[in-house]
Amino acid sequence: MRLLPTVGAMLLASASVVCGGDPRGAQTRTPPPQPRDASAAPSPTAVTADSDSLLGRAMPQWQVAAWANTQPLTLADLRGSVVVVRFWTNTCPYCEASMPALVALASQFADRPVVFVGLYHAKPRDRPGAWQDAQKIARDWGVTFALGHDKDWATLRSWWLSTGDRAATSATIVLGTQGEVIHVHPGPVYFPSDDPKHAEENRAFVALRDAVSRGLPNSD
Repeated sequence: MRLLPTVGAMLLASASVVCGGDPRGAQTRTPPPQPRDASAAPSPTAVTADSDSLLGRAMPQWQVAAWANTQPLTLADLRGSVVVVRFWTNTCPYCEASMPALVALASQFADRPVVFVGLYHAKPRDRPGAWQDAQKIARDWGVTFALGHDKDWATLRSWWLSTGDRAATSATIVLGTQGEVIHVHPGPVYFPSDDPKHAEENRAFVALRDAVSRGLPNSD
């Protein structure tokens, strides 16, 4: 489980950015400039004090303007499955670093009732062509699981930003088979790694993987 050095260097160099930056910078793996709507970044696995307050809560229906890689989905459709929802944007180096981990987990749980959903929010919110750009970049990242366009950040606000003091928009929320929240990662990044410098990111990845396993029926 070794993180490519170029990705690790990019993350360390871009520590002042939370889910933002120039998409051309992300693609070339050079430090992106700080976007106008980004605040100072927390530690890569910083946990807000009230993240656990969401545990056990039923989330409102997501509001998705368009879907890719799937037919339109509703939470009711997905009852009986564990649902992993990652809020992401294509101008975020932390999202780029986390996506391979989600792709790997989607493959690991492909034969189990687990659904992965990437809900995309554009930065800036009104950037023309953002959804089309996001779909292309997701393909470049190897993402084949369901993607939804969270236009105007409607779901991001109702699920995450309005529920507490949030340091990043790139949260991951796992729903159990009855639709209840069973795990929250408040962002911005996680991935498997045996590099001691990325121990926190690896712990966050393991916690996410274990939460999915625990949420499955008949899991030990």
